[in-house]
Amino acid sequence: MPGYPEGARFLVWRPVNTAHLERGDLILFHTPYLNTFSLSRRVWGAVSRFFTLGKAGVPSDQMIKRVIALPGDSVQMNQFIAQVQSPGEEFYLTEFEMSQSAYDVQTPSLPEGWDGPLDGHADAQMLEPDEFYVLGDHRGASCDSLYWGPLESSLISGKVVFCYWPLKNFGLPR
Repeated sequence: MPGYPEGARFLVWRPVNTAHLERGDLILFHTPYLNTFSLSRRVWGAVSRFFTLGKAGVPSDQMIKRVIALPGDSVQMNQFIAQVQSPGEEFYLTEFEMSQSAYDVQTPSLPEGWDGPLDGHADAQMLEPDEFYVLGDHRGASCDSLYWGPLESSLISGKVVFCYWPLKNFGLPR
């Protein structure tokens, strides 16, 4: 979860109109690389997580990540920082310059001369009309668009609107 401790709890607005999502928004979505669980398994998992405060139950097939690039944008990665080019724009800007939200990211320190998988670089790619680019704020330990590519809008199930646990994070998402 972006910048939040394990076990954080959120209020999520469902369903979400993906046309209203902005760069920097936190979204809840179904993972694109897992088969979805059956309805009975999802219900049992949700009920058991609710009554045990998330300590038991079937693991969820959903994640929370930050929207970095919108449909039609071109996005590339350099040292775990996204650079985004909006349609019709000439230059790429960093994700921080493009976002309406202020947030921090944690980037890993790689060994000197590291050039290989998981090095935080990705070539430019143009997003299709139904695709979003999402990243976690813990860039070296996040499973996100850097590894599995753009997220289809049909997998987005909600927008995070409030954090209520832990109390030190109580409030609007950051």
